[in-house]
Amino acid sequence: MIKIAKKIVKVLQKNGYEAVFAGGCVRDMLLGIEPHDYDIATSATPDVVESLFKHTKAVGKAFGVILVRMKGVDFEVATFRKDGNYSDGRRPDTVSFSTMKEDAERRDFTVNAMFYDPIKKEVIDHVYGISDLTLKTLRFVGNANHRIEEDHLRLLRAVRFALKLDFELDPSTFEAIRRNAYLVNRIAPERVREEFVKILEVGKPRRMMDLLFSTHLMQMIFPEIVALKDSPQYFEYHPEGDVLEHTILVMEKLTNQKMEVQLAGMFHDIGKPDTLKFENEKPTNKGHDRIGADTVEWIMLRLKFSNDEITLVRNLVADHMKHHIVKEFKKSTLKRYMALPYINELMFLNKADFLSASGNMEHFEFLKEKMNEFEPEEIKPIPFVNGHDLIGFGLKPGPVFKILLDEMMDFQLEDIVINRKQALKVLKEKVNLIS
Repeated sequence: MIKIAKKIVKVLQKNGYEAVFAGGCVRDMLLGIEPHDYDIATSATPDVVESLFKHTKAVGKAFGVILVRMKGVDFEVATFRKDGNYSDGRRPDTVSFSTMKEDAERRDFTVNAMFYDPIKKEVIDHVYGISDLTLKTLRFVGNANHRIEEDHLRLLRAVRFALKLDFELDPSTFEAIRRNAYLVNRIAPERVREEFVKILEVGKPRRMMDLLFSTHLMQMIFPEIVALKDSPQYFEYHPEGDVLEHTILVMEKLTNQKMEVQLAGMFHDIGKPDTLKFENEKPTNKGHDRIGADTVEWIMLRLKFSNDEITLVRNLVADHMKHHIVKEFKKSTLKRYMALPYINELMFLNKADFLSASGNMEHFEFLKEKMNEFEPEEIKPIPFVNGHDLIGFGLKPGPVFKILLDEMMDFQLEDIVINRKQALKVLKEKVNLIS
């Protein structure tokens, strides 16, 4: 890919224009990381770029951005620009084409504002980005408050890059984020969600929580999480500490799981502060799974997650305490539990939950053994009887259908009836009693 990007730069330079690699790819190259893509910045205007290359697409021509396709790969080629005012806290109202230095000065962080000339093999740094790379410091370009006012999402991007690069926030950058944290609530919920998911997927939950708390962004985005801090737990079951510490430990064990499972780990005990009571001076949180399910649904609705994502996370939070009583389930209840469409995700969550508390894996191992003991067709068998059989016995469709069929499935799961003939006999007797 770099060879193709270099060829685009070469074409632009041969025609008398400045052209360089720009932004994140330069940062990654200097850090010894293979860039995922290469963005190109140039003094050539969009019209000139379109005239010099055969396959182009004007994806953001008003902002000076042209997509150039070469050998099946797309590259963003952007004209050096200077941004006007940002009245919406997201995009500049106007842009004007400018110099390379002015283009660097409009960017977010110094480490993302460097250029590289692949022909001369020269780094061009107008904002001391190399120094910040060396010091492992994330710093806004120029005035930190101005950068945040221009695009409020930079509040969260700062957290993401600090995590991703394992950099410290420059003191002026940190203070500006704290001071302007309230602006995150002026960002469209969808954009907050997308950026937060990227932060979560970096896979460093402890530092993520620390940064979100210390910058006051947590208080703005997830005030419900703030209540977990210092919320007590019964020491015998939770020697690790308060609910927040337990939550972080759970999240640390789920970093390789899908996004919904990670979110369930973050929110599985979100209902504990609202259900906290003391019995014989011991903290209890009865019903926190139910309250937590309602709370996480509201949080995810607030951030415009999809219905499927909300349903899965809600179910995981609602059911995460059932692992504690699996030994008490009758066979049919146990099989229904193991047949849940999200049982694998629930197993991941509960394993992390147990390991992050007392470490007692007895109930988890019991369920794991049962899942290996039963064949899939035993856990979720084809029903021996159905609604057509009820109609055949002269029963009219209605709520009683579900009651009878659920009861018959329990009999089947309990091995009380072992074939269709037996099931039909039992079902007919029940219909006769109703009639």
